[in-house]
Amino acid sequence: MPAAPGSTYRLQLHRGFRFRDARALIPYFQALGAGCLYLSPVAAARRGSTHGYDVVDPRRLNPELGTAAEFQALAADLRSRGMGLMLDIVPNHMAASRENRWWMDVLEKGRRSRFARWFDIDWRSPLPGLKDKVLLPVLQDDLESELSRGALRLVVEDGRLRLRCGGLVLPLDPATWSMVPGWGAAALRGRMAGRPAHRALRRKIAAAWSRGGAPRARLQEALREVNGSAGDPRRSGRLRALLAAQHYRLEGWRRAPETINYRRFFNISDLVGVRPEEPGLFEALHALPLSMAARGLATGVRVDHIDGLADPGAYLAALRARLGPGVYLVVEKILTAGEELPRCWPVQGTTGYDTLNRLNELFVDERGAAALDAVYARFTGDRSRYEEVAYDRKRRIIEEHFPGDARNLALALARLAAVGAGSPSADELERAVIEVTACLPVYRTYLGAEASPADRRVIGRAVREALRRVGEARRGILALRGVLLGTRDGGAERLRFVQRWQQFTGPVMAKGVEDTALYVWGRLLSLNEVGGEPASRGLAPAAFHAFVRNRARLHPHAMNATATHDTKRGEDVRARLNVLSEIPGEWEERLVRWRRWNRGLKRRVRGVEVPDPREEIQLYQMLLGAWPLREDRIPAFLRRFTQYLVKAAREAKVHTRWRRPVPEHEQALGEFVEAILSRPGHPFRADFLRLERRLAWHGALNGLAQAALKTMLPGVPDLYQGCELWDLRLVDPDNRRPVDFARRRRILDDLRRRGGSSQAGGPARTLLASWPDGRIKLYLLWRGLRLRQANERLFLRGEHLPLPARGAVSSHVVAFARRRGSAWVIVAAARGTVRLGLTGSPPWTGAWRGTWLPLPAAAPAGWTEILTGRTVRADAEGPGRGLHLSALLGELPVALLIGGSARQPSI
Repeated sequence: MPAAPGSTYRLQLHRGFRFRDARALIPYFQALGAGCLYLSPVAAARRGSTHGYDVVDPRRLNPELGTAAEFQALAADLRSRGMGLMLDIVPNHMAASRENRWWMDVLEKGRRSRFARWFDIDWRSPLPGLKDKVLLPVLQDDLESELSRGALRLVVEDGRLRLRCGGLVLPLDPATWSMVPGWGAAALRGRMAGRPAHRALRRKIAAAWSRGGAPRARLQEALREVNGSAGDPRRSGRLRALLAAQHYRLEGWRRAPETINYRRFFNISDLVGVRPEEPGLFEALHALPLSMAARGLATGVRVDHIDGLADPGAYLAALRARLGPGVYLVVEKILTAGEELPRCWPVQGTTGYDTLNRLNELFVDERGAAALDAVYARFTGDRSRYEEVAYDRKRRIIEEHFPGDARNLALALARLAAVGAGSPSADELERAVIEVTACLPVYRTYLGAEASPADRRVIGRAVREALRRVGEARRGILALRGVLLGTRDGGAERLRFVQRWQQFTGPVMAKGVEDTALYVWGRLLSLNEVGGEPASRGLAPAAFHAFVRNRARLHPHAMNATATHDTKRGEDVRARLNVLSEIPGEWEERLVRWRRWNRGLKRRVRGVEVPDPREEIQLYQMLLGAWPLREDRIPAFLRRFTQYLVKAAREAKVHTRWRRPVPEHEQALGEFVEAILSRPGHPFRADFLRLERRLAWHGALNGLAQAALKTMLPGVPDLYQGCELWDLRLVDPDNRRPVDFARRRRILDDLRRRGGSSQAGGPARTLLASWPDGRIKLYLLWRGLRLRQANERLFLRGEHLPLPARGAVSSHVVAFARRRGSAWVIVAAARGTVRLGLTGSPPWTGAWRGTWLPLPAAAPAGWTEILTGRTVRADAEGPGRGLHLSALLGELPVALLIGGSARQPSI
């Protein structure tokens, strides 16, 4: 069994935070209790990349992050301290960039390039003029318009002819250089040392350029003759002919959804899909992680966007075989509610979005969530169910961003479904592809030659829903079902279609739901998360424990996350917003009042009041959720918040969008926020702050409970950079802002000097009294992670035992034990703290009166609470022994107890 880390700490590397910066912080991470550094991609990416997922050369380290020696020093330092290092790898796509030499070689040589099969290009595209060519949607306008205004120019760079269009430089097939007037004949007359004519010409042009003087002047004149001048169709004809002879076809970027013939990462044209199933590419893509694992520099690997691959199971089997059994391996896989990871995958599990969402739902009040449905409908006038919004946005995304992909799938389906006079029409098949994809409840299936029972159920559900919606496309839908489930013959061609469809459904879900529906339907934004259930009514402790038990049975060493670089809002923003589910009536009163007060501060843009009702209710939620805890941070926050509003509005794609921005609408959103918060005498800000302070306090209690549970659950807790203190960040790029590690280090050093809770009366209650500074959260995580380290086998291999509370307020606590042999740990956390009445300063013993945790018969009687240093004993209560919650949660909203042979965490 691979050695799972005790915990991971995620770092986002970039040229402002390099290997040496990470290495300097290793003593802090070690003292905090992190068992493994989990790095963003380290392979060479585009210059200036802030995330590293736009790889240009996977075989070498990113020079902007540091040297090989600096990376090795980082890895060696971690190893010397008993810590691991986890790499994030990107096998699905690369940057379609000039810096990517493989891509440039394909553009220059076409199918002759030895890298041609490495990229996921359809060289047999049925579109006119695209056979054996790559469609490049890089122009601002169509080709003829760009030619007529002289935007495309032939240039010489590094002794080679190149095409410059704006800031982009593209290669030209050397065999076409002879089309430059006055240079082709000279090349054809001579063959230098037996070289082909185009090689002779390449040398001749390079020599002329390097010599300067008259030779360069003649070459420049020839280039001017090809380039012509703006509006001169006679001269632009030469350049048009030269372009027509290339292995790519230039197109305006707006046409990409209809015409592009290579697989993209989602709908991003400058990230081109690759095919790691190609043996040569597999080796090249994994040169760094395989080498680092073999040398003991890397102990774990995280695979990005596993759903983008043609055959994820086969890929993971190949990767596991090369990495060996001792490397920790997890995948970025978004599981929707009830979905399980394919059991045949040789991985430890996912990166933890499933845990993130189930943990979050624990803090949503069931009764209040139901009431919020009506609150949202009354305020916005939108009575749509979330499921309808998600379906509608997925369908729109296909039609607007992936129409070419859907059409090509339909063409392939037609070849497989042609069975005679009763065959479905081309339109029926395309409609079937669109509708079944829009109705699919998961990101993708994993069909191969056969379909698993789980995949059959999912596809059956999608087909039934599609038939309900568009019965007139019945023949096409049933034909698609037959091909997907293998009831129609097709052999290798069928398998290619199935793989291509499965690679299509994930981007549709991501763009239609994550990047559209989650910004449109916003009744409680804490639930609008990657892999989340926005319409959820919350999760009771019993259902949460059922999820944990099943996950621990299948993937006991999967990661447990509460924030990542891709989450829609910080973990403590979600914790705050969940409080609204406890006060739906008060929330509605505020909404009605605020709308009345602020209506006059809106302005109309294109006939619409800005913000519209859906934007307005989301705006208020995000202000409440992310409002800073320090007055001096408010001006910077408001600047960031305005940027967030623009992104959210563009993602919603209602009044403005990335492809066609409406600056007036976006500006009006920012003006509205400024007006409601800064207009003299306006009542909104004072009223807003009264509610915000209440949400911030109870949100902090939720945040502490969430952190405690994550740290103690089966699996590997993951901390995203900076989340040791309150995480009030917004969606990316806001969540990749620099982290003040110096401040965190000072806080931890101070806590360690004070001795933690090794003595009775530790600092916990004092820290809670000053909760806005976040030290209480760092303290909790530090004690929890060090507890895991002190009891490593218990946490990696021990049982998970739910401890249902009994008594008057039993629904307000979630608790469980971890046990291995005679070693015991218990975690208990409060939930629903508004209804429970945890206001003001502790003690809160009265709130818990008459409620206790029954203990298993084998549990010890004596316990030590490691956050406060107190000792507690089990008392007889009801039918058996138990721990009184007034003793456990009277001082803090969480308790971490050790008993039996469990060890105290070190300082």
